[in-house]
Parts: sequence; C-alpha cells; structure tokens
Amino acid sequence: MATLQRNGGYFAPENALGKGTTVLIELPSVVMHGADHQVVLLDDDMLVHMNWKLAAKAAGVGLKAYKTPKDFAAGIETLPKDTPVYIDSDLGSDIKGEDIAKDLHEKGFTDITMATGHAPEKFAHLPWLKVAGKEPPWS
Repeated sequence: MATLQRNGGYFAPENALGKGTTVLIELPSVVMHGADHQVVLLDDDMLVHMNWKLAAKAAGVGLKAYKTPKDFAAGIETLPKDTPVYIDSDLGSDIKGEDIAKDLHEKGFTDITMATGHAPEKFAHLPWLKVAGKEPPWS
C-alpha cells in the first residue's frame, strides 16, 4: 500500500457489517508518449525493429529505431533528456548496451531502459537503469 501511495494512488477499504467489504482503489494515470513525443530504440536485430514498429504504429506511438550505436548517437543529439530510450544489451561486435546507457545517463538522460533477455540482476550495479524484456512496452 505504501508503494501505491508513493506513486499517487489511493486505497480505501470499507467494512459494512452484514454487507461485506468494499475496496476503493485509485491508480495514477500513465502518460503514454505518443507520436508528438519520440521514443527511441537501439537494437541490432531486424525482427525486434519490425515488432516494435508494428506495435508503435498500432498504439499511436512515435518511434525512432536505430540499428547501430553510431546512427543512434547522431540521432539522439537533439532529443529532450526525458525521452524514453530502450537499448539492447548485446549490440554485436562486443558492444554492450549498458556502456551506451552509462554514457546517456552521464549526459543527463533520465528514462533509460535495457530492453533485453538478460535477468535484471545483471544490471543491479546501475540502480538508475530500468530493465524490461524485448517486447515493446505498448503491446
């Protein structure tokens, strides 16, 4: 319940003798970044790109997807620091997404997620880094 309240939610159980219990739960709304706000993906897998692009289109989300760290670095220069960024851990050629995530964090980016098949424990040393699976967050 404390987590719910810390995140702007509300929980109120009411007991009525002989009538049972009623529970009121209010959850904070989630702002989904739409086409007017970019979401960025860095992954070297073409199938991941196809899946994310289809899901983004269906959800009305603006997605910029990059296959190489070089293209990614050039593409994010003008984006706001609160832009949601999703990065795969294994980018080929011994390039690690967590190294790119560290660089972004040092540059002031605040919404970075490792979109990977690895367990979250692998990234526990980066407490600011969110960890999710490879599925788009809108599917």
